[in-house]
Amino acid sequence: PSVYRPALSSEDDHAIRRYVPPIPVFPVFLDLPLLRGDETPHAPYLAASARPWPGTVAAYMSVEEEGGFDLNLTLPRKAVIGRTLGTLQRARPGVIDRGAPLRLRLKADTLRSVTEKALLSGANVLAIGDGSTDRWEVLQFRKAAPVGDGIWEISERLRGQAGTDAIMPASWPEGSLVVIMDGAPRQVALPPSARGQERFWRIGPALRAPDDASYRLLTTEVKGVGLRPYAPCHMRAEGRQLSWVRRTRVDGDSWDGTDVPLGESLESYRLRITKDDIVIHQIDLDRPEYLIPEAVFSEAAQNGGFTVAVAQLSDLFGAGPYLRRTFDGDQ
Repeated sequence: PSVYRPALSSEDDHAIRRYVPPIPVFPVFLDLPLLRGDETPHAPYLAASARPWPGTVAAYMSVEEEGGFDLNLTLPRKAVIGRTLGTLQRARPGVIDRGAPLRLRLKADTLRSVTEKALLSGANVLAIGDGSTDRWEVLQFRKAAPVGDGIWEISERLRGQAGTDAIMPASWPEGSLVVIMDGAPRQVALPPSARGQERFWRIGPALRAPDDASYRLLTTEVKGVGLRPYAPCHMRAEGRQLSWVRRTRVDGDSWDGTDVPLGESLESYRLRITKDDIVIHQIDLDRPEYLIPEAVFSEAAQNGGFTVAVAQLSDLFGAGPYLRRTFDGDQ
């Protein structure tokens, strides 16, 4: 008779899913310049990727390596992180680089092409670097085309964005790290006093405790690149008279004012004159021009050319990247 009795069941029963153990995620810290202008200038970004994605990634921070970790940030979205499959040569900033496409290898992620209007409005931002916290070039790309399993080509690039033209190397080698800045990477919570200080991080699946084996331990010492002044531009020399043009890291895209905003508490520059890689003259200035003393100019102009380097100063960050120009001794 029991064969004909209905079995006990519940409409709320669910199928048992296959167990997926938590695996370590791949986290990347990016200390970047201001991209939109409303970011926290001293706080780095954290991007994380994993396959399979654990749903949410948690980042715990401590001032000690062995303990005292507190939750700092959660990442609900997987970041698009990949590697270059070729060399990216240095290119002129400020114009569209129409050179050969750059191949990227991504893991189960997709890219998209955009219009030129969207490109000039800030779309398709990519950071390329060597994996260190603060050595990143910011670029944009207009075209993205799939060419194989997880392989993409990006072309029509805008190089050295947000002042990173000053740290652009002669080439980014094959295997360089790339991170798409599409909102998935987020800034961590750091007070300004933490700049330059060592911080320890445990980053892994949010469903696990920070002492779980699936968590990775990272160490950072953040400079706060969002506070770094841009390198000046358009250096000229007429005899002993030098001049250059100031750039700004804050609200520099408007054409309404008579000049771009200063972005720093005071306008200040550091100028160096070198010959054969030896500094023969250095001075701090409060305006974008300088008359080289006659004795210094005579020493510099002897037996060939000399190099002038100038950087804008910040009372918070110090000297920004240097603009360098080599002049002939006859100029």
